[in-house]
Amino acid sequence: MDDAELQRRKDLCTATIERIARDVPAQRPAPSIRYVDKLSAHGRFVAGKNEIQIGIVDDLGDPAFDDSMIEALAAHEMGHWADPTLDATMRRSQIVCNTPFAIGVLIGLAVIVHAALTANADQVYTAVASIVVGVMLQVTLSPLFDWKGEFFADRFAAVHSSPEKVVALLTRFGTRWMWIPTPTHPSRAQRVRAVKRMPVPQD
Repeated sequence: MDDAELQRRKDLCTATIERIARDVPAQRPAPSIRYVDKLSAHGRFVAGKNEIQIGIVDDLGDPAFDDSMIEALAAHEMGHWADPTLDATMRRSQIVCNTPFAIGVLIGLAVIVHAALTANADQVYTAVASIVVGVMLQVTLSPLFDWKGEFFADRFAAVHSSPEKVVALLTRFGTRWMWIPTPTHPSRAQRVRAVKRMPVPQD
């Protein structure tokens, strides 16, 4: 892809973000935009910096990543920007999800120290089990908070681009792990179903 076409794509992405920032009332000022050579995801909203990051390699720089998908991607990240519950949800997630993890790790470390002092190797199994339980609780609880934000951003993108554009983005350019649910994201199928079930606006 030549430099002129890549710049055109950046301009389209920037224009979409700026249009939504003008049209949508939000609790934040308009975000800054940064184009990154390589991201683990197509894009991300960094709340602490009020910054939207968009990937170039395999994203904007991919010829198959067409204009409709660029608009859907920009609108999705703006959905996180516009989410009125984002900050509160992130705080609750950190408390609820990280607390059992931290407790499990601390208990595990305490048991390991005790095992070392008492020369009781059997306690190592208890330590490992405690850490594993903490990790599993963190993984299990995360979707209660993080999935809500992803569904919100998908719905927002469908409204501010179109459901068809969002579905095309999800089905054709999902990351390699999108076919299964993760602690932070529902599966591709779950997200596509949610977008397709949105009510059709009446003129």
